[in-house]
Amino acid sequence: MIASSRCPTANRREFGQIFAAFPDFDFQVTDLYVRGEQATVRWRARATFSGSSFDGIEPTGARIDVEGVDLVTVREGKVVDLDAFVNYADFARQIGVLPPAGSPTEQRMTSLMNARTRLGRRLAADPERVAEGVWRIAGGAPVKFINAYLIEGEDGVTVFDAGTKQMGPAISAAAAENGPIARVVLGNAHADHRGGAAALHAPVFCHERDRADVEGDGGVRYFDYAELASRPHALSCRASWPRGTAGRSRSRAPWPRATRSRASWSSSCPATPRGRSGCGARPTGLR
Repeated sequence: MIASSRCPTANRREFGQIFAAFPDFDFQVTDLYVRGEQATVRWRARATFSGSSFDGIEPTGARIDVEGVDLVTVREGKVVDLDAFVNYADFARQIGVLPPAGSPTEQRMTSLMNARTRLGRRLAADPERVAEGVWRIAGGAPVKFINAYLIEGEDGVTVFDAGTKQMGPAISAAAAENGPIARVVLGNAHADHRGGAAALHAPVFCHERDRADVEGDGGVRYFDYAELASRPHALSCRASWPRGTAGRSRSRAPWPRATRSRASWSSSCPATPRGRSGCGARPTGLR
């Protein structure tokens, strides 16, 4: 069927890559249950990763033995829907991309992931109820002065401003206690307002003029304040400070009153992460 001229191009390309990477690919149906237009197929695949590269991974010569389940919908003699369920973590271990389960290397990877998670929790405070059906999440480092808001609604939770990128997981976890996230509304496209939007996987609403920055980098560059704690040199760039600020005490504001706006200061400091991309979310509605 794969070689048939009626096989969709995408399927031919996908299976062609598999057969090229695993030349001795053997596929067997181990169980089949059919009801009406739908079928549940349990299968087992065995092969040797000895051919060409697979998704950019060079062949390791490893032997794989993987089981999976496909849910197939057939209508008028054609497959119209197929959902495949495979233990990809097990597959990755077998070809050598991930370390063996329970190995010291996997334990170290788990420890690093947990450390990153704990750090993320310190960057965002617990939700604080500020009005009926409204919660505030304060985030940022070293001082939590960036606010994101969760607003209850009949169709789920509206997130007003998504904080920094590092706040995304905390906002998602807090919102889950009150229902699914229905939408994200951005007050503006500053990095400390849009950063966590991509992690929320919900429609993003913003002003038309902010769309370029929400989707990517439209040219407006602001500090991601959550990163300043790990980049102290960004606050010690004397040469980039406006004239007359050299020698000021670090305990005082490092820029004069006339240059307090983030846009004017960040555009003059070479330590600013120029070219920083936006939140990566693609707005589905504009206001």
